[in-house]
This record gives sequence, C-alpha cells and structure tokens, in this order.
Amino acid sequence: MRRSIANPIIRTLCYDFTTELRLTSAIETGHLLTSKLKVPQAHCSYGLKKNFVETYKASQAFKAPLDFVFQWCTDFREDDGKMVGSKAKKTFLEKTAKRVVWVAEYKEDGKPREGVRVVWLRPPNTWKLDTCGDHREIGEYVLSPKGKDKTRLDMKFKISYDSKDDAPDKKKWEKEVAEEWQTFADYLQKDYKGSLHVAKE
Repeated sequence: MRRSIANPIIRTLCYDFTTELRLTSAIETGHLLTSKLKVPQAHCSYGLKKNFVETYKASQAFKAPLDFVFQWCTDFREDDGKMVGSKAKKTFLEKTAKRVVWVAEYKEDGKPREGVRVVWLRPPNTWKLDTCGDHREIGEYVLSPKGKDKTRLDMKFKISYDSKDDAPDKKKWEKEVAEEWQTFADYLQKDYKGSLHVAKE
C-alpha cells in the first residue's frame, strides 16, 4: 500500500511535447494515486520550460565493474539521501525494470516543497532523470568501462529557471554535485568490497 503524504492533494504535470505524466492524489483516502500515466517508450525528451536553461556537467570514477555500478546507482531506496545528509522524503509510486517514479518532499528556505521524479532505466549503462512540480530538470547518466574493475560516470543536467539571475553559480553547483557523488562512490566501493568477501565465503 502506498503511504499517505503530507499534502493530501498533488496535481503535477510533466510534459515532453507529445506525452504527459500526471500524478494526482485521491482526496477521500489521502493516498497518492496515478490517475494518468503516459510516458515515452524510447526516452525522455527535453521538454523544458522556455525560460533560461543552464547546462551542468559532472563525472565520477568508481573502483568497481560497470554492471555493479549500474545496479547500485539505479537501486533507488527511501533512505538514499542519508548518505549525503539529505532529509528529503521519498514516496515511491512505481519501481519496474524500465522506470522508477517517486514524490520527493523536502524543505527549502523553511517552506515545504514537493516534486515528482521519474527515472528511465536503459541498462546496461544509461539512465535518464526527469523532474517536475517544484522545478524542471533533465539529467543524463552514462557509464563507461575504464579498465579492470574501473568505471566512469558522466552526467549532464539541464535545468530551467525563470531568469538567468535565478540560476546558481555554475562552478559552485557542479562542485557540490561532484562532492555528493564522491560520497556515493565511497559507499558504492565499500559495498563492492563487501560483495567480494561474501563471494569468497
């Protein structure tokens, strides 16, 4: 059963030219339900708002094979944010081999915010992120093998802002993302070493 969320009514629309992702909650139950869910079969288009759009890039190296990195990075869980000190709450709506959908609840400047996150999985080495509700962001993640038990993750994000003045400093944003992914890498590599010990037993 899906858990109830703080706001009893959420209506969020995500557009990508020809498709629509609509998530709404039932007033009677207070539980989030999918009343209409249409998504592209091939990939998520860049249906960003026609305001100022900034592009950010980041990369991360892992001392682990590509298949392990892909599985670890796409195994989305409710407590993922704890690794980087985030207090955001995830309420999953769907988790399949092709797509993961959740509602994110958090506070920004002391005010509660909610948004929808959709990830399209493209094994063995790619996944794509789309967001809506609180802000508009598109993310692309691509893994590449870099030798024995070494993998590189390249990330590209496009985020829409009302104006250029609203966009944060690009270098600062990319630095913060890089720091978060270094933390994720530390956890991932620890889990990979642990899996090797288990395999030897």
